[in-house]
Amino acid sequence: MSAWVIGPGVADHPGQDAVIGAVLASGVPIVVDAGALEPCARSRAAGARQAAPDRVLMTPHARELVATLGAMRHDVTEQDVARDRPAHARLLAETARATVLLKGAPTLVAPPGGAVVTLPDAPAWLATAGSGDVLAGIAGALLASGLSALEAGVAASWIHARAAEAASGGGPITALDIADAVPAVVAELLLEGA
Repeated sequence: MSAWVIGPGVADHPGQDAVIGAVLASGVPIVVDAGALEPCARSRAAGARQAAPDRVLMTPHARELVATLGAMRHDVTEQDVARDRPAHARLLAETARATVLLKGAPTLVAPPGGAVVTLPDAPAWLATAGSGDVLAGIAGALLASGLSALEAGVAASWIHARAAEAASGGGPITALDIADAVPAVVAELLLEGA
């Protein structure tokens, strides 16, 4: 099986909508991040034939959630989201017919029509440039392995947080530090499950 990860680095890129449309129409499991969030949400809300909701994982942070909901005519602010993160994650999940992984403190995973999962606290050092791209990559690999969007979102968030803990040693980290720590975290999980 395979999966797409789209969005990082595509904001305002000429032709992005055509690429996003082709990926969505492919029916392949997909992680949607950054610049692809708004066009993907609009397309899915319009009801175009695409991957099932349990095969699509959208990964916004609060500001991206506000912009994406705004693109779908839901007028919310970052303060609104801060007051009720689960409700706004669920709103995007229902409107876009996709599972939503809302990054932040705490990270939430909201499938359409299901209960919102709240992840344990993660190191604040995860709020570093490129960290979300690492998370999207982990989630994409998990979707490609056959997990549902909900399972992939929860597992990716947990792995991402544990990799940040391992990399930081209590201090600042970069996205590459997190990525470098992922294999050891996954190996440890596999050993525990054996």
